[in-house]
Amino acid sequence: MSDIAKLVGEQIRSFRQDRGLSQEELALRSGLNTTFVGQVERGIKKPTIDTLEKMVNSLDITFEDLFSFEKNAIKHKDSTIIDKIAFELNICTNDEQTAVYNVIKQILKFKNIK
Repeated sequence: MSDIAKLVGEQIRSFRQDRGLSQEELALRSGLNTTFVGQVERGIKKPTIDTLEKMVNSLDITFEDLFSFEKNAIKHKDSTIIDKIAFELNICTNDEQTAVYNVIKQILKFKNIK
């Protein structure tokens, strides 16, 4: 197992978990086999660029994110919840995103009244 395959697999697992996705959900969103996703995460399989692109798109990250090993470890610790929210909102319509935004604004206003 090469070091880069293991690092990429760990990055994919980290991004997937940050977004609250199972391997099955990532596989479904990426059009890949669940077993293959698990093997990539463990560094056993080495995906093609096209396969990585499917996974990157499904995780709503960039190739730069995927290959920024140290920077992403720090970033994800600080913004995990925001990343999860952004990921979920990314698959919503503009109207749904606006509705969620308005609910969050109201919650924050209510919190500040107390």
